[in-house]
Amino acid sequence: MNRLLFYVLLSFWLTSGIKASDPVKKPRVVNLTWHHLLLDTISPLPQDLKVLIISNRSFSAADTLNGFLRNDRPKHRQLTYFIAACRDTCWRVVKYDSFKQAMDIMNKENDYVFFIHGHGKGFPQVLKRSAEISQRYSVNMVTFDWPSQNGNFNRSLNYVRHCTNNLEKALDDYADYKIEHLPDHLKHSLFTHSLGGYQLIRLILKDKTDVLTDGQLFNTIILNAPAIKHKKHNRHLDQISANNHLYVMFNKNDWVLNGATLLVFSRQLGTKAEPPLARHVNYFDFTKVAQKEHTYFIGAHQFEDTIPHIRNIYYNLLHGNPINPVDKTYLSRKEGNGGYFVEP
Repeated sequence: MNRLLFYVLLSFWLTSGIKASDPVKKPRVVNLTWHHLLLDTISPLPQDLKVLIISNRSFSAADTLNGFLRNDRPKHRQLTYFIAACRDTCWRVVKYDSFKQAMDIMNKENDYVFFIHGHGKGFPQVLKRSAEISQRYSVNMVTFDWPSQNGNFNRSLNYVRHCTNNLEKALDDYADYKIEHLPDHLKHSLFTHSLGGYQLIRLILKDKTDVLTDGQLFNTIILNAPAIKHKKHNRHLDQISANNHLYVMFNKNDWVLNGATLLVFSRQLGTKAEPPLARHVNYFDFTKVAQKEHTYFIGAHQFEDTIPHIRNIYYNLLHGNPINPVDKTYLSRKEGNGGYFVEP
């Protein structure tokens, strides 16, 4: 009974969504449900807002009750590729047979972000978040979608472990396409949020980081509010090449991750950065500006726009432009080698 209560409380903490303490701006993308999505066969137009989604969920075009993707445990090396395109408020989702076919539809003008979302998201919510990032930062989105819409947090952790081989394949496909088909001037970033950071740690633990250790695939790697253990994180992140320009974004007052810390008895990296730290990681502390929020990059809170360098930090990193903390007036060195404060 105590174990059941433990997971119920943890899942509540991690899936309760955004609770802003200041006025929330009108969302840039309408809240999506399965009713807003149409499984289609017609390729989108060049001017449509597009998101490429690599899904680990079980696909069934005939499942009209739960949408066409089920929240089942991922199967080994089984991925489904979609382009979701929005025209006005209508989202059409087209399935493709391969990653290359889907990537051929994306434009070749904007920089690319490979995004891994966190816990508690269904496919429509993943699409919404991806579209918000695309619009706010003017980037092409390639999203690694996994079955995270679980009432039981332990099930999400288990599903992450079953995603490792699939994520490795997705990154290999992405690397091959980048080399063979994308212009050299485009920048590429890996962006993980919350439990999405654990996906990266699993790659490291399973020694499947060849695509990351050479530092050639991504210009920047961002672990945003990572829901991973602070203890020994430096050993894991030190295995990634410094050429990737790694960044950890954290908030000491993050209400979601502080809740998780109390329940799992392990401090989360998304709430602090104290030695021993990874040698090649820049740690950015948003505690002074992000209030108690867990998500502070999509423009959902007023402070994200009233403090413009919050958006500027993410804009530069998501366009593959490393930030040198030394010459930035809005960053101040923390005592004890604990990274940098983002100042108001």
